[in-house]
Amino acid sequence: MDEKLTIDFNDRFGIKKDDFSKFTAFQADVINGFNDLFPDLFPVEADKLFCRHLHIVYRVPFFGTKDHTHIYHNLSKSYLSYSDAPNSYLEFYRCLEIFLSMLKKEKKDKYWSKIYVDFFDLIIKSIKINGLKISFVELADSIVLYPSEVKELDEIMVQDIKWLTKYPESQKQFISALKKLQETNKDERNILDDLRFSLEQLLKKILKNDKSLENQIESLGGYLKDKGVSVEIRELYTKLINYYCNYQNKNVKHNEKYYGEETRFILYLTGSFMYLVLSIENK
Repeated sequence: MDEKLTIDFNDRFGIKKDDFSKFTAFQADVINGFNDLFPDLFPVEADKLFCRHLHIVYRVPFFGTKDHTHIYHNLSKSYLSYSDAPNSYLEFYRCLEIFLSMLKKEKKDKYWSKIYVDFFDLIIKSIKINGLKISFVELADSIVLYPSEVKELDEIMVQDIKWLTKYPESQKQFISALKKLQETNKDERNILDDLRFSLEQLLKKILKNDKSLENQIESLGGYLKDKGVSVEIRELYTKLINYYCNYQNKNVKHNEKYYGEETRFILYLTGSFMYLVLSIENK
């Protein structure tokens, strides 16, 4: 796949794809990549494991070739359009996430390690070529796909979620929010709750106390001062935390007045809060 050549050609001729065309092109790249990696057979045990992850019954295929396996069948389903089957393409991403996570867990094995590297590289290139608003978080033993809006912010604050590895409870809640963003009928309230709890747990560990988020402002100010952070940034940070808490308490906890764009904003704001204190901690 010549990434630069394809992008240059599309730019020269002003080729613009709608969301469904982008998705079907990406799906074709995934299937072609799968065929290249497994030209003849796909391991039976791996197919059984895929079924367990997807919570479907494994049935012995009539033929032993890889195109009769459950994983191939699920990844290669045909979709008419997003509107005809709004949940179908999400099912494809779910299957892809499961398959990538399976490969990731087997990376210690030389055979699977090369397959993982090659397939993951193909996925990244295809996402870029097709202009998909999809990104990923690479964890120790799994991959999480999620909707992406701002590439630069995602790369810094979301994709490299490993910066939260030392804080597993915080990381767990942040990843939970990312997964819920994939859902068609998103529960915005749960996403916002996860983000707040993730930040709260992180600050409790760093500040070594058990205070709720709204009661951390004074401790935060002292912490930032001790770390040599400028007075302007200290005041900006603590005021934003205060507004963050007010928004959560008034609009999320009690009135449930929020909408999608606000949820995405809160995601990046939460990441910004975390990014500063973790950067300080890791100096």
